[in-house]
Amino acid sequence: RGLFVMVELEQAVPLEDDEIYVYELIGMQVVTEDGQELGPIIEVLATGANDVYIVDSAQYGEILLPVTDETLVRTDTDARRVIMRLPSGLLPSDS
Repeated sequence: RGLFVMVELEQAVPLEDDEIYVYELIGMQVVTEDGQELGPIIEVLATGANDVYIVDSAQYGEILLPVTDETLVRTDTDARRVIMRLPSGLLPSDS
C-alpha cells in the first residue's frame, strides 16, 4: 500500500484509441478554448468523481482544473496540448 508499481510500457494495460496514460499528460500545456495559455500540467489527481489537473501557471500560480465532459475539449498528444473549457469564476480575472 502507498507504493507505486512500475511496469514496462509493453506490459501495460492496452488503451482504447481515445485514451492516454496519465504520465503522458505531465508537461502538456493547458490552453483555454479562446487560446489563453495557462501552463503545463504538473500532476493529475484522481478524486474518484473525476480527475483534476494541477497546472503550474505563470500568471495565476497553481490552478486545479476539474476534468469532466464539460471542461475537457480535446487532448492533442501530437502538439502536447490540452484544450479546456473553464467553469465561470475559476480564474481570478473571471470574477
